This record gives sequence, structure tokens and C-alpha cells, in this order.
Amino acid sequence: MSTTIEELDKCMFLANDIICTKNHILRHTISLANSVAYSKQEKISKLPFHFNVITSSARGKLRETGHSRILCDLLHHQNIRKDFIKFFFPDVDCDNNDFIIEKEFGDKDSHIDLILYNDKDCIIVENKVNNAVEQYRQIYRYVFDIAISKLGRSIEHIYVLYLNKNDYSIPSVGSLTDQDGNNNIIETLGNRFKVGNFSNDIISWLNQLNPQENEKYLISGILQYKDYLEIYCETSNIYTPMHNEIKSELFKQLGLGDSPSDNIIKLNNQIDNIKELDKYINELLDEERNKRKEYYVNVLNKLILKMKEDFKEAEIYNIKEVENRFVQIGLSLMIRDLKVNFHIEYDANIIESDKCLCYGIICSKASYKDAYDKTCKMFNDYKYTNMMQVADNWPIWAYKNEDEIYESFKALVQYALELNNK
Repeated sequence: MSTTIEELDKCMFLANDIICTKNHILRHTISLANSVAYSKQEKISKLPFHFNVITSSARGKLRETGHSRILCDLLHHQNIRKDFIKFFFPDVDCDNNDFIIEKEFGDKDSHIDLILYNDKDCIIVENKVNNAVEQYRQIYRYVFDIAISKLGRSIEHIYVLYLNKNDYSIPSVGSLTDQDGNNNIIETLGNRFKVGNFSNDIISWLNQLNPQENEKYLISGILQYKDYLEIYCETSNIYTPMHNEIKSELFKQLGLGDSPSDNIIKLNNQIDNIKELDKYINELLDEERNKRKEYYVNVLNKLILKMKEDFKEAEIYNIKEVENRFVQIGLSLMIRDLKVNFHIEYDANIIESDKCLCYGIICSKASYKDAYDKTCKMFNDYKYTNMMQVADNWPIWAYKNEDEIYESFKALVQYALELNNK
């Protein structure tokens, strides 16, 4: 029995030693990461003055929808569209000029960032320049639910361009396959599925564009966008001295020496440490996301009670979750012989706590275009008066913080009810 206890003590001691060692390594990795980040910010603050219209108007970081708009507008230029297709998909007949170019194509639950299509070919462009979270069956739905089912294109004429910021990471299996994990889009499309990035591919494509000399504003716009990407992706020459200095500092902090073989071992070990740290950080991130979602679910449940009290004649929608991202509540009312759906929604992908709630009117533009157009016309004055926006399936919407959301929602519904008396 004593031997067994001694062995157990040794095992416990060893386990504790392993835990302490791992914690020490993780603390060192965190310290190293913070040191690099601090050094980088310090060096960026000392860079020469640089002005870019896009950076200024976007307050530093252009949203992915902004990138899609810029690309969409550029691709309406016939020669630029040809260059884009030739650059990424040389097998597509780009001499056929009847391509339709649209951004955010589809519906709210599933829309393609950018799409080019004619009566034969369909090119889907997914924009991940800001590393947006992948949605369940995202690419699969784009191909089968939109390109094939909605547009009627055959699988042999469907192309996908998946654009990262800096690397060539492929989408996850969950994004590429059906609900059973089958029919992988990459396997189905083969070389018609291309992974690219903004830092190399989009900038390279922009560099080889050759507008006419009299297209001075087009030339200026392309230069501004390319400059923005070079700064955002840190490929600009102005970053070269900073990158060299940081690498030199890392060389010292990691204790690298004259032996390339030893250095490779040390660097691989550090990469393993970073991967492990990344695993723990992502676990913590998921936990915190779930906590925040639970909080807003409680907020929305309380708002449902208010809706039931304030709008007894309305059809109230209880909590509905969409793709583990959106949490929705709302109510329906007949307004001028039209069923209008009023929504409040939580968006888990929006980080800012004061911008993750939106309210407005929702309908499917694709399926109920007549209703969508009537709703837009009906609430046109309210939209401008209250600085609300229009999206593909939201004729009117706006973000509000937690304290403002219900009163704004209530005001919109009351305005709608008053329309019945006019």
C-alpha cells in the first residue's frame, strides 16, 4: 500500500510540475506578444505623416461591406471587369460583357458579398479582409442555395473567389459542406475554387490596371484604394524598417544564435506555444461570447413583455436564433392592408456593445419585392427624419444602444399605427 501511495505522490508531483511549466511558458508567450504589440504601436506612432481619404473617412478601418462596395463599383468598368476575371479565372469568357455585378446579393440570412453573373457563368466573391467569423454552411449555401437554386446556374459554370486579408487559409469544413458534412465545395469545384488575399492578389491586380489617361478620377481612386490596402495589410515600404526592427528584437528575446538548425527548433517551439495560447484564448472568447449572448437574450425577453403590454393587438414573435449569430424578436401588424414585420435584433458578430442591437422593419426583398417596395415608400419620410438606413431585406433599420432600443422601436410602431388613420 505504501508503494502505491508513493507512486501516486510522484504522479501528482509530476502533474503539478507539468502544469507549472505550461503556465510559465504561456505567461512568457503572452509577455512576448504584449512586448511585440507595444513595440509595434510605438514605432507606428513615429512613422511619417500619411494621409489617405479612405482611412480618414472610415476612421481607420474600412468595414468589409465598404471593400465590397469599392470592388463592385470598380467592376462596373468594362475593362477593369475583364482584367479582374482574367486575373483570377482565366478560363471564364470575359469578352462576354453582359455580366451583372451586385453586392450583398441574396437575403439577410445568406447573402454573397459580391457576385458577377451572366446567362452562363457565375463568380462568387467572399470578402474576409477583416477576418469576419465564418457562418455555418456559408460557402455551401452560396453555391447551392443562391447560384444554383436562385440563379439557375449549372455547377460547371460556378466559380468562387475566397479572399483573406494576408494569408491563403481555406474556409472551414463547416462552411464548405452540407449539414451532413458532405459535398465539399472545394472538391466539387476543383480549380474553379480559388483562395486569394488582399495583401498580395488584390494589390497585384490593382497594380496591373491601366485606365485611360483621361480617367483621372478613376486613376486617383485606384491609387487611394491600393494605398489604403498597403497600409492596412502592412505591405507598404514605410513599414519595412519597423518590421526589420521588430524581427531584430525578437531575435534577441528568443535567444536565437548563429546556428540556423537550433534557431529553427526554438522558433518551432515558440509557434507551438502560440498555437496552444491561441487555443485557450479562443475558448475564453467563445465563453465570453456565450455570456454576452445570454445577457442580450435576457434583455430581449424583457422587451417581449413590454411589447405584449404596449401592443396587445399585435402578433408577437418570441426569441428566434439564426445561424448562431442573430437573436431576433418582434411583432407583426396590418398597416394599410400590408402585413409589416417589426424586429429588434442582436448581432453577435458586432464587437461594440453599444452597436450590437438594431431595430426596424424586415421582409424578404427577393420573395416579396412588392411588399418591400411598398414598405420603403410608406416609411420614406420616417427614414430620413430619424436617420435610418435601408438594406436588402430591411426597408428601414438603425442601431441603438440598450437604453434607447425599445423607445425607438416603440416610436416606429406607433408611427406605423398612425398611418392607418391617415
